Amino acid sequence: MKVSVLFVAAAAALTATTAAQANLLLAPGFETPPAPDASALDQAMSGPIAASVPVTQNPWFYGKSNTGATGSTAFYSSDIPAFAGTPAANRLNSTPSGATPPAFLAKDGHQYGYGYTVGQASGQVTYIAQGVTGASIIPGNTYSASAYFFNKNVTGGAADGDRLQAGGSFDSLQLVFLDSVGAVISSIQSPAHVDSATAANTWTQLSFNAVAPAGTASIVFENLLTRGATGGVMFVDAAALNDVTNTPEPASLSVAAMGAMALLRRRRA
Repeated sequence: MKVSVLFVAAAAALTATTAAQANLLLAPGFETPPAPDASALDQAMSGPIAASVPVTQNPWFYGKSNTGATGSTAFYSSDIPAFAGTPAANRLNSTPSGATPPAFLAKDGHQYGYGYTVGQASGQVTYIAQGVTGASIIPGNTYSASAYFFNKNVTGGAADGDRLQAGGSFDSLQLVFLDSVGAVISSIQSPAHVDSATAANTWTQLSFNAVAPAGTASIVFENLLTRGATGGVMFVDAAALNDVTNTPEPASLSVAAMGAMALLRRRRA
């Protein structure tokens, strides 16, 4: 009986861990379905939409802090066709000198998201976002946010207009917590960011944890491009939002399983 109880407890803990760690985002890799198919041509995201939107839009949407600025936008793109410039896919599959094509690929699958800001002052923000609501959002629970960003600089110099320039724009993550009527309770931004000093032409992960404050009914997951004195393009892929509340450490699960097996061997002996 004790052995059975231990096995059931270990299995229940493992099941709870898997459920808690399930990614709450739709199309976290910007793949189709449910995201639009960008294999032949970049597909525009819905927007601009206000940050306090607790619903999904195809399923990602974009917005900007300066709603009067023009030119800021976001797209789904793909690493399948050869680079042909905007709006044809894709911006990442342009191979630097000496590299074997295709040198730049999506981090997850074949599609990724990108956005840029035009006509905004330093400090203004363009974001690619998704709202999450429902039973999976629980006040007091801890949520882990993560995504990969790409600091593109094909030529290693000033010729690549997509590059994050020194003293210029940077990428970061933000979680916005909304109440039941869509009002902002609070927001938390990642302590780290991706900028011109980050390793070029590779994917870099940003991640952080945050506790949902009292009254939280939905969370908006935002990939942020903050405008500096100069420009740049944000490339993002493999995003994740997970409830990590009371998630047992792998070592704890292993100890429970080992204990059950030891008792089972002793009982058989």
